[in-house]
Amino acid sequence: MFPAYSYLSAYDRHKKLINDYFTLYGGSVSSLERVRSRDKTDYDVIKENHRFLWDQDKDEPNTWGARLAKKYYDKLFKEYCIADLTYYKQNKVNYIDLI
Repeated sequence: MFPAYSYLSAYDRHKKLINDYFTLYGGSVSSLERVRSRDKTDYDVIKENHRFLWDQDKDEPNTWGARLAKKYYDKLFKEYCIADLTYYKQNKVNYIDLI
């Protein structure tokens, strides 16, 4: 891409190009900062896409967040649960929180 900068690592090349840009066009560093208020952690994404029960046949996750939540669900230790299974056929399970 830039044969003159081929001796630099990717990070050093980035720093050099940004420095050249500011030298040539001016401006402030604050114009390059991203908005962090919309950032989400993996935990936030899992919380948004969490389901207590996943149907193996019907529930194919189609977004990255849903795939992450499904992967997390598959890793859970699912042997013991105190739950009310009255409406399990409608996929409505009421689990009892013991905390």
